[in-house]
Amino acid sequence: MSYRRLNLDTYFSGPDCARAAPLAPRAPAPQVLGRGPAPGAPYPLARAATACLVVLGLLFARRPEAFLHPQFFAEDGPIFFMGAYQHPWASIVTPYAGYLHVGLRLVATACSVLDPLWVPTAYLAASTAAVAALVTALFSRRLRLPCPWAFALCLPLVPHTGEVFDTLTNLQWLGALGIVLLLLAPDPDTRGLCALDFGFAAVASVTGVFSIVFAPLFLVRAWRRRSRASAGLLAVVLVGGAVQAYLILHTPWPQAGPPASPAAMLSTFGHRAFLALFVPARAFDGLPRALGLPAAASALGLLGLLAMPGRGSRLRRLLASLAIPLLSAAAIYKVRGSLEILGPLHNGDRYFFVPKVCLLWMLCFHLRRASPLRGTCALLLAVALAATLAGFRFEHWENLDWPRWAQRMRAEPVVAVPINPAGFSFVYARPDGAGR
Repeated sequence: MSYRRLNLDTYFSGPDCARAAPLAPRAPAPQVLGRGPAPGAPYPLARAATACLVVLGLLFARRPEAFLHPQFFAEDGPIFFMGAYQHPWASIVTPYAGYLHVGLRLVATACSVLDPLWVPTAYLAASTAAVAALVTALFSRRLRLPCPWAFALCLPLVPHTGEVFDTLTNLQWLGALGIVLLLLAPDPDTRGLCALDFGFAAVASVTGVFSIVFAPLFLVRAWRRRSRASAGLLAVVLVGGAVQAYLILHTPWPQAGPPASPAAMLSTFGHRAFLALFVPARAFDGLPRALGLPAAASALGLLGLLAMPGRGSRLRRLLASLAIPLLSAAAIYKVRGSLEILGPLHNGDRYFFVPKVCLLWMLCFHLRRASPLRGTCALLLAVALAATLAGFRFEHWENLDWPRWAQRMRAEPVVAVPINPAGFSFVYARPDGAGR
């Protein structure tokens, strides 16, 4: 954007992986402490619903004004709202910033029939629904996570400025986490799950650039499993990635400065994707830049340890660990000619939201009792939690009295509307039926 268990090795490796046969019905196995539920166990609806309420409650506590006074944020107004309001269907396939945002545009088009008063509320509902969907997926019997509660709490408690939440503009970053879960999930064993996987992949692959970034990981996944479902999913991601890559390559970009050195890029990775997880936000901007390279080396070493072969889902840990440097590298490459803008924490924190959550999830994988890294991972998670609590509130959004501006939009053909963050605005021009 312009402005921020049970052991699955028999499934993911060995001869069973080559055939990737659907999971056969079986009697529910007893649950083992520190491991995920058995494949045949019923979905834990009560626990998942409770987790959703807790997660959304934490998001409310971190920025209550977003729920009490829903308003547009950044591109919500000038790009998605105005695009859908003036050209509801054509806007869905209109590129912005060089690529498609089909999922976001679909939400905006669905909301274009609403009175302007309710559109920010609908955008907020879409964001909270995406968070709830992620939480419910974490409790799925397909994923069989060792501590789904820990995975769920990583979403609202990750050290972050909060720009990813409560807004349509940055909903794609929550969708990226959905792609990560799809990457980690076993092949579907029912037609319904298959349709869900392929439908989500089709939309997510043309919503942001994540299909480009994750394509190598889906290739590894398909090669390792050698199943029709994984090959089909790879094809969907590759098609979406090809569309996004074509648009990016044919978009004129302003001249940037000379690319930063590899050492500077690696240092930025250490600062933004690793140190920012364990240092309170108020202290982060004062950290010496010399810490970046040692932090990057520590991060890569830690990822190597967390992904090492052992008991548990080896392929999943490998894919999750590879996703972190890939996503970080894509963000850093985008601003390679002006890397200094990523110095302050509040600039571009959205770019490192998914890598940070993935790193916390990697730590959560080792919370099972059998892991030799259990104590170290629990300690690192506690340090990250302390960093969050030290700056618990997200960046504040000013109450700009949206109902007053919505009333003016109904009464006047052209209105200059102020929105968050501070200093942003857009010009509302009533379409008077044009494009509808």
